[in-house]
Amino acid sequence: MSRFTPTPESFSTPPAPRSDRLAAPARLPKMCHHRPSGRAYVRLNGRIIYLGPFADPATRRKYDKLVAEWLTAGRHVPQPGEELTITELVSRFMAHVAEYYVNAAGQPTNEQGHMRSGLGVLRSLYGDTPAAQFGPRSLLTVRQRMIARGWRRITVNQMVGRIKRMFRWGTEQELVPGSTFHALQAVAGLRRGRCEAAEGEPVKPVSQGMVDAVQPFVSRQVWAMIQMQLLTAARPGEVCIMRPGDIDRGGKIWVYQ
Repeated sequence: MSRFTPTPESFSTPPAPRSDRLAAPARLPKMCHHRPSGRAYVRLNGRIIYLGPFADPATRRKYDKLVAEWLTAGRHVPQPGEELTITELVSRFMAHVAEYYVNAAGQPTNEQGHMRSGLGVLRSLYGDTPAAQFGPRSLLTVRQRMIARGWRRITVNQMVGRIKRMFRWGTEQELVPGSTFHALQAVAGLRRGRCEAAEGEPVKPVSQGMVDAVQPFVSRQVWAMIQMQLLTAARPGEVCIMRPGDIDRGGKIWVYQ
């Protein structure tokens, strides 16, 4: 049996696995030279786009602008709004939703699921429709489908609002004409007692006994925050941002601003 003699090198830290190393930044598409024609071109999403004479400085500027727009559009080739279908618009917007609607820890919020549900109804009915041709009557049809599914009035209004939000984003990204989003604003929300959508059950407060039952399981700081909510009807977020410096404790009654 051979004897192992430890050396300082034996205790050196092994290299980190490849999965722990920083990923290399994604490469940008290069401006290429089509020698037979002398033109420059770039390949985006498998599509070759010619830019102009390769040696012309204006061609380089056109390339920079096109790639910048491509990155802004979530690495999609910019297209005129009339060529974009509802399905394509939803796909691009959901890529934005996945990045925007996250909490402080980077985890998806519930809004992502709500967006997926509302836009799913839209896509099932009008997926192949050009986004620029989607108007108020089409939105009313989508709303009626939501009502037929048994969704409550408030839920339907929220989902319609999310669809409008997507078109506002599409207008901002110059994917949809501004006139399309402006026309959708004409669709008013459903009103209580004036539509066939059912009303949801009112949200009632929990009993004082259920509130008191949690006291043994929380810290005194959290219990004080609960008492503050009971006395002032403040929201949890409003209580969490309170700071001692914001409270005037000079008198018998403390004042928070």
